[in-house]
Amino acid sequence: MSIEETVFWGTISGVLATVFLWFCGHIFKNVVIPTYQKASYDGVDLKGRWTSVSKEKGATYTYQLDIKQSAHKVCGTAVITKSNSDSDYIQDFKFTGETWEGYLTLNMRSSTNISLSFVSGLFKIEDRGAALRGAWAYRTRCDNVENEEVALTRIQG
Repeated sequence: MSIEETVFWGTISGVLATVFLWFCGHIFKNVVIPTYQKASYDGVDLKGRWTSVSKEKGATYTYQLDIKQSAHKVCGTAVITKSNSDSDYIQDFKFTGETWEGYLTLNMRSSTNISLSFVSGLFKIEDRGAALRGAWAYRTRCDNVENEEVALTRIQG
């Protein structure tokens, strides 16, 4: 084989080996590890729809979280709605989080770039996994940071 052929086939085999190793790592990270965690996880199951409704200064706030869970990791979507006020809104979020020692942490970001918002929450898992009680801090429409206590209950699992 000539030097050019050796370099060509060496390059091709290097690229193929890299693709194969990346694929194996991807499968291990996204299939093997989550499957093992799901099989061995014996903690609380938080999957499902969680809601809370509160009234403040005549306005009604509705919080809805749809939680998906893989072992201690959670993700999903959320909607916060303000109604019966002069400044009604509906804010959609995507979130990630995790459970640890009876607590749930969430980090939420608005799902579109039209109306930006951020929410971080810490909740205690109570009532045998039927309630989440805690607080979250969030970015307001006026770009201030505020916090409030929240109690969520599961309406479907």
